[in-house]
Amino acid sequence: MNNPLLLAIAPEMFLTIMACVILLADVCTKGRTKTLAYNLTLLTLLAVAFITIFTLPITSTAVFNNSFIVDRFACNLKVILYVLVASILIYSRLYMRERDFFTGEFFALTLLSLLGMMFVISSSNFLSLYLGLELFVLPLYALIVMVKHQSRYIEAAIKYFVIGSLGSGLLLYGISLVYGATGAIDYVVVASSMSSSPLLILGMIFVVAGVALEFGAVPFHMWLPDVYEGSPTTVTMLVGTLPKIAVFALSYRLLTLAFPNIAPQWQQLFMILALASIALGNVMGIAQTNIKRMLAYSTIGHIGFILLGLFAAPVAGFTPAIFYTIVYAFMVLAAFAVIMRLTHVGFEADAIADFKGLTQRDPWLAFVMLLVMFALSGMPPLIGFYAKLQILQAVVNAGYAWAAIVAMIFTVIGAFYYLRIIWFMYFTEPKQIEPISQEMSFLGKVLVSGNGILLLLVGIYPASLLYVCISMLK
Repeated sequence: MNNPLLLAIAPEMFLTIMACVILLADVCTKGRTKTLAYNLTLLTLLAVAFITIFTLPITSTAVFNNSFIVDRFACNLKVILYVLVASILIYSRLYMRERDFFTGEFFALTLLSLLGMMFVISSSNFLSLYLGLELFVLPLYALIVMVKHQSRYIEAAIKYFVIGSLGSGLLLYGISLVYGATGAIDYVVVASSMSSSPLLILGMIFVVAGVALEFGAVPFHMWLPDVYEGSPTTVTMLVGTLPKIAVFALSYRLLTLAFPNIAPQWQQLFMILALASIALGNVMGIAQTNIKRMLAYSTIGHIGFILLGLFAAPVAGFTPAIFYTIVYAFMVLAAFAVIMRLTHVGFEADAIADFKGLTQRDPWLAFVMLLVMFALSGMPPLIGFYAKLQILQAVVNAGYAWAAIVAMIFTVIGAFYYLRIIWFMYFTEPKQIEPISQEMSFLGKVLVSGNGILLLLVGIYPASLLYVCISMLK
């Protein structure tokens, strides 16, 4: 395949074809085992990773009238998405079987959502951005309600849909204003117009608001706790990890390609959104008794740090922000994997009290959760500490030491609810004394352990991941 256009979109074409094949395979195995669709999905993720790596161009390539860009940044983030999706499916295999959504439809929708994220990551104009955004969000609405006879899942899907529609409206309105100010939807053309008119700045504000809503930043955070709590744990893992990578890539493209000439204006927006998110996320998390809602408010606080990194990017570069985003995705993946490990048939381990005395029931799982909670709180030597340190150093170097101090204060406040889970696990009596039920495959258990240990090892030696992040931006 020597056609440069086909090479550029080879991963996306392959993923689209395989999503259809998996649906057909599910129809052919109706009433029998669903393992074929599951195995095909994992093989698809492995194959598309190889295709993405081997079709990576030497230099950045823009195709289809500069609407789709292929570069090292996009390819690396796509591979990270493949790893996350494969991990989530491996963790969830028995969970999905027990709840009767181990189906080809679920796997196909997951791949289609992944396809939308890949388009978002490679978008270089506002049209491809919007189409990719809708493609990755719409399947997520359906995935939430895949479990039958659960009204709370339907409620969560409706809330997500309504708020997502609002975000799409804000984004579309902002795009129309940008087009009215510049006469273009291509990022590079918008930037080259050198316009700083009030209309362009207003359009940028609406676009940033739409991006902030997809992130779940304050004041657009209201959907996040309800969706986290009201979704099956498998879907919560998808919503809590993959979109954050895609939306960060979207932000990077917009800020570096479309709006570099009005950086002072969008910096002010990101400063406000960041500090508000860090403050509210860490304070509200203290009051939660449901661990999914607690992790939702934790997510809001972490998103604040990502936005703080974007705020400092014109001075410090984007490396701290992308480093934090990748680290956050794997931290929250490990957290939900432990929750899924505690879950069994007829019981969802979604209350913080369910972790009482975990060390007496499964000492190793308690240790993994301890690593995860320390990483999320920013305790050394876990990788979460180094990620936060990178962001705070970038903010200080940008001349805003007071913002770094505010972020540190609320981080210390937020450490309470992470340490509370550790206290429950190690210093309280268990609610039940029987061993943990078999709700995860052997491979899933190995991955949970590896995920937790990786947070420690990369924290001790972060240079390898940092090098990857730096090379992505070259």
